[in-house]
Amino acid sequence: MAKNRDNGVSPDSLSSIIGRDARFEGKLELNGSIRIDGHFKGTLTSKGSVTIGQNSEVRGNILADEIILGGTLHGNMVAKTRLVLEGSAKVTGDLATGMLVVGEGAQFNGQSGMGTTAVDELSKRLVSTLVSSFNTVKSPQKSDGIVLFEDDSVDETNRSKTKSQAARQSS
Repeated sequence: MAKNRDNGVSPDSLSSIIGRDARFEGKLELNGSIRIDGHFKGTLTSKGSVTIGQNSEVRGNILADEIILGGTLHGNMVAKTRLVLEGSAKVTGDLATGMLVVGEGAQFNGQSGMGTTAVDELSKRLVSTLVSSFNTVKSPQKSDGIVLFEDDSVDETNRSKTKSQAARQSS
């Protein structure tokens, strides 16, 4: 069990749980593993395993080393090493994995790919979709009580110009 030097968390240790009564919306990245028993909407990236309980619902994309799905997923999944669709799993979306295990009764509607090439291709597609959707946010916007801001990587020169222009316009 190798530990991550940055924070001491190993990919195979359970570091987060989204409980049955919880709802999460947004982007979540972690080095350890996570179990979701509630509702998740957004993008989830894990260096460990992602376990989605039987009564849970996920709407979004998941990129992880391993994914075990028992609930419902509307989105795409990339599991580098292994993806398990339990008998109660319902998937609408694409998947790519190194190894696929499908339990009797699992439902899957989408495209699938196996092996390193398929994993790399779907990973790149998901990442580029996330980046392009993030870059389309030009100014603060309010959506369902969440305020979204443009990328913090805007350099200080552009921020200074914007502040100067705003000051001149208000004069």
